[in-house]
Amino acid sequence: MAVNFSLPQLGVTLAPKFYYDFGLKGPTGELTAQHAFPLKEAGTELDFTATVGTYLWRAASANTSPDVKNWGDYWLVGVAAPFAISPSAKVTIGWAYTKGSNNYYKQGSAPREANTAAVGRGVVTVSCAFSF
Repeated sequence: MAVNFSLPQLGVTLAPKFYYDFGLKGPTGELTAQHAFPLKEAGTELDFTATVGTYLWRAASANTSPDVKNWGDYWLVGVAAPFAISPSAKVTIGWAYTKGSNNYYKQGSAPREANTAAVGRGVVTVSCAFSF
């Protein structure tokens, strides 16, 4: 379930989300904020995004007994700029940094283990969209 709402006086859109994954057997909660900063002279804008989230899954690995639990937090900040290359096509270039934290695995009565893959990463994206 997600609810989108805007704060027009700030130019910000907020999207709190909550969902339950029946395969992983657990909930995820997330809040995303977005703001577009116009760059009229360049004919584009900068689209800023920030997300924070948390999850608690009771069945993170298939076919295990007892179940493997996985929980943690994450966040992302990013910016993207769309450029129109024709009336029906645009290219978007973006950059984001994302990081997981407080991320652990635990099976049965074994002690919890830190997820060593929950580190920070920078990501560059380039996409092209055509409409017709």
